[in-house]
Amino acid sequence: MTFALWSSSPEVEEAVRRYEELNPGINIEILYKPNEEYRQHIQLLAASGMLPDVIVVDRKWLPQFVELGIVRPIDDLVAADPYLDLESDVTEIVSGTYQGKFYGIPIWGGVCLMWYNVPMFAENALPRSVDLVKANNWTWDTFLEVGRKLTADFNGDGQMDRFAIPQVSASWAPAWAPFVWQAGGDMIGEDGYTILVDSPETIAGLQFCVDLMWEYRIAPLPWEKEKVKFYSGTSAMEFGWVATIPGRTMNFEMDIVMYPAGPAGYYHLAGGCPVAISSTTEYVQEAYDFAKWYAMESGLLTTVASMEVIRNEYLDYLGEWVASPEQVVLAMSHPIKMEPNVHPKGSSLNSIWSKELNRAFHQEISVEQAVENIVAMIRPILEEE
Repeated sequence: MTFALWSSSPEVEEAVRRYEELNPGINIEILYKPNEEYRQHIQLLAASGMLPDVIVVDRKWLPQFVELGIVRPIDDLVAADPYLDLESDVTEIVSGTYQGKFYGIPIWGGVCLMWYNVPMFAENALPRSVDLVKANNWTWDTFLEVGRKLTADFNGDGQMDRFAIPQVSASWAPAWAPFVWQAGGDMIGEDGYTILVDSPETIAGLQFCVDLMWEYRIAPLPWEKEKVKFYSGTSAMEFGWVATIPGRTMNFEMDIVMYPAGPAGYYHLAGGCPVAISSTTEYVQEAYDFAKWYAMESGLLTTVASMEVIRNEYLDYLGEWVASPEQVVLAMSHPIKMEPNVHPKGSSLNSIWSKELNRAFHQEISVEQAVENIVAMIRPILEEE
């Protein structure tokens, strides 16, 4: 079989060879292409009838790969597998699911959480954010209260020298999408066609993001954000993927916490990259067995697809860098969603709403005008055959 992925390493090679040793008669060729070439290369292989048997797919590409017939659903294989229960065993199954069908066990996943500078909280006599979670008091209101106390003008020149958070950027979903979901809104419905951008809940979530900068002043204005960085101590908190924490060093103690709960409760952005099976493989069962093993049993902690591994080895591993690794499991026990642009036409949709939201975040137009513009422009795209 051939196994395609865009992030290879000696550990990946070692894991694949170990699988071959455990399964005599199975030979696996690793097909590696850098990330910037990978998607186009897979599409070229599909056009030439030479698809790899097992393909790691970026979640943003999964809808398109399904529509192009590159990968096949594996619901039948999962149903026949007595050793796998998707709901209880696999993390972030939403990343491997499209239109109600399951295409692969996601790897390289992780939830997006808030990182925070522990000494800054202590210096301002603030409870640690994780303690507010434990007290069921980590909400938008307490987030704003904490944020105001962490934001400071140290020299009295009228310019903030430290902000609570470093940016609210329309081009980076972790900085705004969770707040939309926490308000009860969304950009597009689960069916991929219903427009929700102009719902009152979505507007409320987007307005909250704007207010973080312009009314509450706990986030820098768009032209201030370049000089505000978490690692330099000019912001007290940050939005970040948990997967990027291992190996990262700071000159201060850092911990992690869930995003604060909004009117609709806790919502988080999370997602992995499904290990999928090509639609043309001759070795369906063998490909499934390997894909499942690689995602769930290879021992590569960067994959983090198994809930059992998450709750045990991974939390111990993450605990080398942060004091509250359990926040990962806690966040994933609440609703999670992928980036709003995970859609067959995601690139076109994202370019539209990023531009219009950026205008709202700069206060060039109101949030209401931004969503009106977005609806007018995305409706014909969604109605295209």
